[in-house]
Order: sequence, then structure tokens, then C-alpha cells
Amino acid sequence: MVGLCGFVMKSSHGLMAVSGKPNGGMSSEEAIGVLKSISSDPEEAFSFFKSVAQLRNVVHTAETCNYMLELLMVHKRVGDMAVVFDLMQKQIIYRNLNTYLIIFKALRVKGGIRRVVSEGIKPSLKTYSALMVASGKRRDIETVMGLLEEMESLGLRPNVYTFTICIRVLGRAGKIDEAYGLLKRMDDEGCGPDVITYTVLIDALCHVGKLDKAKEVFLKMKSSSHKPD
Repeated sequence: MVGLCGFVMKSSHGLMAVSGKPNGGMSSEEAIGVLKSISSDPEEAFSFFKSVAQLRNVVHTAETCNYMLELLMVHKRVGDMAVVFDLMQKQIIYRNLNTYLIIFKALRVKGGIRRVVSEGIKPSLKTYSALMVASGKRRDIETVMGLLEEMESLGLRPNVYTFTICIRVLGRAGKIDEAYGLLKRMDDEGCGPDVITYTVLIDALCHVGKLDKAKEVFLKMKSSSHKPD
């Protein structure tokens, strides 16, 4: 039996809490090490994860939470993923881009975000923006635009930042008409573009040689409250 910060390994796949407060803390590497040793049993791994979360002088990190999320995703335990995500919110554990990507992958497996909203994972505008940025870096236009459509179907209204992400992705792919169409849509919906939005579109127009159109957007920016930087 090997002791580990208040836990005792009683077998290759068994853990039990030791009564009393543990003497020392547990690093994220140690916690992940234990989780890896019992990863074939998601129920036991999840039980260990929750037990650690209850210890006074041990705080989960983004790394341990992300590992637990990924393990649960592999075993398609989306409901338990919601518990982990809720813990991260309650304990103010930083949710990084990898956190959202893992959740996104799980939701795609389960058939979309709408499927698990009722299970406790409540996507926000920030969640969608993070996923769109990550997908945009992979030049995955279909996913980015699909996320835009999906967030709107859930009642989330795109803001300047989310629209700009879409315009950037479309522009880099040479889909200028679609990018320009989003700029017009922003005006129509009262979501005025900012200087970054204009700059992104101007850059895309120049890249494909549409200089007249780029000049038109530039003049539009000058006539607005936003000035060129």
C-alpha cells in the first residue's frame, strides 16, 4: 500500500481516503499520475477526483480538471463532465482553451451543444468565442460558421468579437463576399464593427487584390467613430 497525500493505494485499481487531514499538498502532476493509473475505470477515477476536491489543502488545477474531462469524454460520460465544469466554475479554476476544446469534442460526439445544455454545461458567448478561435486557427470555416449558427439558435447574440472572428476566418479563406456580408449584417443588426473588424476585412480585401473594395471599407471606417490606427 502506497500513501499519497491523504490517500492510500490499496490495489492497482483501488483508492480509499485516509481518515484525518493529509499532511501535505498534492501537485497536479501527482493527481494526474493517480488518475492515469486508474484511467481504465472511469467510475473510480471520477470518485478519486471528487475526493481530492473535498480536501482542504488540495486545489484542483486546470491541468487536473482537463485530464479528468478528457478521460470522461473518452468514456462518453457527458453528465460527469458537467460536474467537473461546474466545480471549475465554483472553485474559480481557470478554464483555458483546452478546457473548452475538450468539452466541444464531447458535445460533437453527443450530437451538439443543445443535447447537453440540460445536463449542466451552459455554453456562454465566451465559450463559443473560444471554440471559434480554436477552429479558426485550424482554418475550419465550416465549424466556425456552424458555431455561429448554433449559438444563435440557443438565443446567444453575437457581439463584435464573435463577428470579427468569423470575418477573419472567411477572409483568410478568400471568401470575401461572405466576409463583407457579415460586415453589412453587423450594421443591419446594430452591432457596429470596431477598428479591428475593419482592419481584418481591409487586410483580406487587399490580399485578394480587391483594392477598390478595401478603399471603400477604409473610407467607411474613417466616416465612423473609429479612426485608423
